[in-house]
Amino acid sequence: MAEQEDIILEKPEDGLNQPRLDESLEGFKGQEGQAPEDEEFASLPEELPQENSDSGFKFTRESAPEDVSTFEEVESQEPTPWYKDRKFMSLVGLSLGIICILVFTLFYLTFSEGKIKPDIIASKPLEQPVVMPDESYKYNDMQRIDGMIQKANALYLKGEVEQALKVYEQVAVYNESLSNYNLGVSQMNENKFQEAFESFKKAIANGENQSVAAINAAVCALKLNDKEKFRYYIDLAQVYLPKEGKSKLYDYYLSLINYYKGYYPEALQMLQRTDVEPYSDVAKYLSAKIYAKMDFDSKAIQQLNSQGNFESSLSLGLLYARIGEYAKAKVALSTAMKIERDFNQSLAALTLVDIKTGNYQDMLARLQNSYDNDKDRYKILDTYKIQVRLNKDLFNIAVAQNSFSKDLLKKQKDQFDLLFYFAPYQVFDSKQAALYIKKANVTDFVDDSTDAGIYLNISKALSSTNVKIANIINYALNQKLRLANQEFQKLIKDYPEHSILHYNLALTYAQMQNYELAYKHFSSSYHLNPKNYLAGAFAMFCAKLIDIDTTKLYNEILDNIAADSNFKA
Repeated sequence: MAEQEDIILEKPEDGLNQPRLDESLEGFKGQEGQAPEDEEFASLPEELPQENSDSGFKFTRESAPEDVSTFEEVESQEPTPWYKDRKFMSLVGLSLGIICILVFTLFYLTFSEGKIKPDIIASKPLEQPVVMPDESYKYNDMQRIDGMIQKANALYLKGEVEQALKVYEQVAVYNESLSNYNLGVSQMNENKFQEAFESFKKAIANGENQSVAAINAAVCALKLNDKEKFRYYIDLAQVYLPKEGKSKLYDYYLSLINYYKGYYPEALQMLQRTDVEPYSDVAKYLSAKIYAKMDFDSKAIQQLNSQGNFESSLSLGLLYARIGEYAKAKVALSTAMKIERDFNQSLAALTLVDIKTGNYQDMLARLQNSYDNDKDRYKILDTYKIQVRLNKDLFNIAVAQNSFSKDLLKKQKDQFDLLFYFAPYQVFDSKQAALYIKKANVTDFVDDSTDAGIYLNISKALSSTNVKIANIINYALNQKLRLANQEFQKLIKDYPEHSILHYNLALTYAQMQNYELAYKHFSSSYHLNPKNYLAGAFAMFCAKLIDIDTTKLYNEILDNIAADSNFKA
């Protein structure tokens, strides 16, 4: 009503005494449903100015009677500033609000890690093997179906038949998807990969739990050696993954996709975030496989030891062998041999460990006890192909000389070992035996038969000893060094003061790298015969290798050399 609107009108100065015309405006009200004619109100603003507004208006009704005073619009003295225009400020505020909402939405989508809210989530899996994610549905899924059925019943009772039928249809599709999916999991566990593949395809077509079904379909294709389908379905699983964004197993699903696509660091990151039972042990087992693939053997061992759902004796044995812990490797592999599935591979690995550690007798005994005939015994060669060959560099003169000049002569031990290897064995002193024979002849000439017999016996003993020494040296020269050493030890018990015998025994010890006993017998040989300078020099070498002070021995050798008039350098 005109009486209720607070309108400020400016009146002409000469009309101050005229009567009020409020009531005369009632005749100009428009009719309901009919717009004003002749653009009567074209000059009216959408909202009248409020009280105390800076600008005032006069309005003139062209259709008013002539005897009624009219009002003319009075232009404001100054234009209204933009910051005082309420319509403009309202539009600015609304625009800013919309921009803030858009920015907030953008940030939320950016930092929500791609977990888009799904329409339907059906991911309550059972325990699964490593390469076959077993995602059978459990009680919660059945509870969801019951809820959907109750909703449909309520809609039907309210008379909303069409809505109820739609819900019933969703229940049927959902049940069919669950049936196909669980059937596929069962078929996978029975190694019926082709049938399982078809079941998972149907589950994907029904539109329920598509990402997990696609992962299992990819695994089936991998088992069937169909690489093209494997790549297709693993990519399809990644496409459907956002539908599982609200699932607790989202990280686990993503890790499986990355694992099968070969993105091992990314898969490892997601596996470390998986702590949902019973998948924590599966995540640790897969993490161990990735660490082993990346040659982080110690971390792989740590992951295997921290899980308890998978039998990992064979894997632990192989990993321990790779890092050189052969004792632990043998324990783990011996445990794995008790499992029929891992028997051949663990036996082959144990055989390699025995070869590496030099336990050839244990290896042969284990092989003979494991198989009844040679044909079965050598089946382990099908697991690890063993080819024995000589190092080709040993027959390459250029390589040998290069190694000799650069590597061998740098170490003092290698230099001494080289000298010991090429050092000559001493046989006997023929002049000494001839001297005793000569003495016997002189004694016999002066009719001293007793002394002559003694000299001849000594000469005979020396000759017999020299023959034995020659035979033992023959053992050493024919690669029977240990046998030669044992024979020298027996012979020296009968002739403990034989200088040459001590020298030869010491040389066998030096070639066997037993430098302490070599030093002992080289020293004895030199002191029994101070002119055996080679024994003295070799005693000095052995003393340096076992860190014994050689000052006294060195001075003794120098004094003997100075006193020997027959010494030739």
